[in-house]
Amino acid sequence: MGGNELLSSVDANLQRAVQAASRFYADSGGDHTNKLDESLVELIRNVSSVDPTARLTLNHSALIELLNYMPILLTAPSTTSITRSKLLRFLFNLAQYNVSIRRHFSSDLQLCGPVFDCLKISLKEQLGPQNMIDILRLLQVLTYEKCFTLGVWTNEVISFLLKELSREEEMEWLPYSMAILCNLASRSKSLAQRIRKSSSYKEFARRLTKLLQHDSRIVVVSSLVLIGFLEEKLRELIYCPQNIAQTFQCVFNVLILGDTLMTRHIAADLLRRLVVSEAPSVSSTPSLSSTGKDLMNYSYFARCLQQTADLLVRADPRTEESTKIYDVLLSFCSVPSMRSTVCSAILDAIPTEQRLTTPILSIASTARKSIEEAIDPNVPLKALRLLNYLLKEAVEANRKLSLLIPEERLLSIIDSAVKTPIQTSDSQVVAQCERICEGLRLAEAVSGDDSLRSSLLSVLSASLCSHLLETQFLSNPVVLYMGKPTAMRSNEGLPDWSMEGVTIVLELLRVLATYKDYSKPHKVQYWNSVKDDRLPPFLAFSISRGSPSIVNHALVLYTHCAQNIEFASQNLADLVSSCTRESNQPSTSKGENGMKERERVERGRRSDSREDDRKRLNGDANSSSSSILNGERSLNQIDELIATLKNGLDLKNPKTSDLLATYENKLAMIQIREQELERLVATKDAALQQSERLRIQYAASGGRASETELARIRSLVEDCEKLKEEKDKIEEEMERKRKENEAELEKKEKELIDIRKEKKLLTREIESERELSSTLRKNIDEFKAKMEKMSKVVVQLQEQVAAGNAENERKKDEIFKINEERKGREKMIEEQKETIEKMKDEKSELNGKMGEIEKERDELKSKYDLIQEKMEERKRKMREEMMRLAGEF
Repeated sequence: MGGNELLSSVDANLQRAVQAASRFYADSGGDHTNKLDESLVELIRNVSSVDPTARLTLNHSALIELLNYMPILLTAPSTTSITRSKLLRFLFNLAQYNVSIRRHFSSDLQLCGPVFDCLKISLKEQLGPQNMIDILRLLQVLTYEKCFTLGVWTNEVISFLLKELSREEEMEWLPYSMAILCNLASRSKSLAQRIRKSSSYKEFARRLTKLLQHDSRIVVVSSLVLIGFLEEKLRELIYCPQNIAQTFQCVFNVLILGDTLMTRHIAADLLRRLVVSEAPSVSSTPSLSSTGKDLMNYSYFARCLQQTADLLVRADPRTEESTKIYDVLLSFCSVPSMRSTVCSAILDAIPTEQRLTTPILSIASTARKSIEEAIDPNVPLKALRLLNYLLKEAVEANRKLSLLIPEERLLSIIDSAVKTPIQTSDSQVVAQCERICEGLRLAEAVSGDDSLRSSLLSVLSASLCSHLLETQFLSNPVVLYMGKPTAMRSNEGLPDWSMEGVTIVLELLRVLATYKDYSKPHKVQYWNSVKDDRLPPFLAFSISRGSPSIVNHALVLYTHCAQNIEFASQNLADLVSSCTRESNQPSTSKGENGMKERERVERGRRSDSREDDRKRLNGDANSSSSSILNGERSLNQIDELIATLKNGLDLKNPKTSDLLATYENKLAMIQIREQELERLVATKDAALQQSERLRIQYAASGGRASETELARIRSLVEDCEKLKEEKDKIEEEMERKRKENEAELEKKEKELIDIRKEKKLLTREIESERELSSTLRKNIDEFKAKMEKMSKVVVQLQEQVAAGNAENERKKDEIFKINEERKGREKMIEEQKETIEKMKDEKSELNGKMGEIEKERDELKSKYDLIQEKMEERKRKMREEMMRLAGEF
């Protein structure tokens, strides 16, 4: 059954489920409940495999309509526990195999809250451990996406998880609880802070080191993640240079041997964070983190890489699990210092008795899949990127590619990728363009193999290259976009695939630049393309809007274009400049005054600056206090800090001395403000005196001043009156400020007393934490020893498994032979049974004959005895006769 047929079947069942849910929502009678249960059973059967479930999208109106009922049905009092269990199973199957729908559950539907309500109902009604596991595993899948919406349920689920994980008695749902807490801590720093502030956290923190030695792999890897986000002291022990080798080996083992839901997901995410640095940098090239700098020196690294790549042989390429493996290997290959080691390890993997194929053949098979076959277009794209890294390394090492991948298969991969049709009305048009780009990159990478080059030139012919270029020159919206004046350009009208189309042009010209040295048609096509007047808009858009790698390709290509005297360099410069002006030009409505526009932009910039300052103050109290103490102070910042301290003072973050300095700075700022007000009052008094002198002079002159001078004096008098009013207001404000300052000082003194008390309590806690730290160090040493033993045991088990598998294959052959022999023997036994029956009959006859024979034997024996007697008598007579005769002689 094809993908479209499967979807049509699912659509029909979805329509029936929507009708059943609608009737149940209106009337939850027994008949409606039964029909809803029946439709859910059918849907669960439909979405129990990858193919139909992963093909579902949010464009299915029936699916969206049914999902909108889910939050209501899950928490409705009329929903029975059986119906609720079916709803949870249906949602879990959808969320497990379909990432886009899972994110819709977590963010738009906000399904985490209703699912946790089901958990509370399950606890209240005591529905059993299996129901608890069904709910928790769904919650685990939903919280894995960082887009899930927080709510009141978050604090409740944190409290529930910490209590469950702190229990001495281990429950069946412990792995799922650990995974959910790991997802929550990974989402954001604020959520991790909530976990640390929970009343049950201290008890859980004491048990965290014991959980590192748990038998469940997901519990171990979740514990490592939680230590990284929650426990600073323990993190320094686990991830220190002395222990990081064992930690890496543990994470690799979990990734390779992962056995439960999303175990490999968590391990893969942790491994990438430990190896690739996430620190912001000007360079776009990824670099190794401080924890991963020695990873390549570990003896087990190459073996673990091969075992990780082996997962691609066993995993279904359509699932998210294989995508995570590709993400790990691609992140390693993206670091220049690791690329050669990683690629060599994967290339050196050889077939075994357990798997007759190699990882690179599995990668090539996935890269060959079309977008329709793969369901998720990112899977074949990632396979193509990884294949590009591997084959480029093989070419640089002078390895023959046909020994790694059959030549026909490799050429077929490039051919199908480059000839991917671009359908601009299709939702997958971006993926189609990306597939062409990856195919062109692969064609450039393998061109260094002399044995493949002639076949490659025929696959990627000059006519095909010309067709690809003409397609972009004629259909890419960038051409029209760059031809418009700057004021008329709008990014909203530029489709997403336009940048990928520009990338196709650049990658194709790179391929032609490589092939031109081996083929005259490609050389002619290359120089004709470089001289084409339609190329500058693509170069300009790449330089101004492209990623760092695209900008680099465009600049390299420009050096080739500049060799042509007739190349329109000035046109290219104008286009790039227009893009720069466009990005710098603020968006304004027609008819706005330029001065007002600049004032509005400046106000926006100032408000953005204030907003950034506010975020920094609320996000990190330590950095706020230090910035105030270092002289970069403002009254608004200090007010916000004091407001933050009033709302909730976290005594573990800022130091007491910093707080005292902050209060002193607040008072200093108020005193400076008072001095400014006093100077302003003095200025106003001087102005009043001046105006009074002018009035006296005017009176002395008898009113002979000119009308102009009279008007000026009147205006001064008005100013003086205003200044008097302002002076009165300032004095009132100063008096009010003094009173507020006095009241605030009293509050601060009380707060300081409380702070001193809290400081004593903190000192006691620090002492207890030191004792705990020493205990943790001992536990870590024990954990380290156990980890080493576990690693050795894992290696021995792997060897035993390999030997056991080989023994199983041999025994299977022996069992097959034994079965054949058993069948032959069964036939012989049947024949022997028939023979035995015949022999029994014959035996009975023989028994009768034997009786007669025995009688005859007895008679014959008696006769024989008589004959023997006669013979003895005759012998005796003969001896006597002979003796007599002898005597005569």
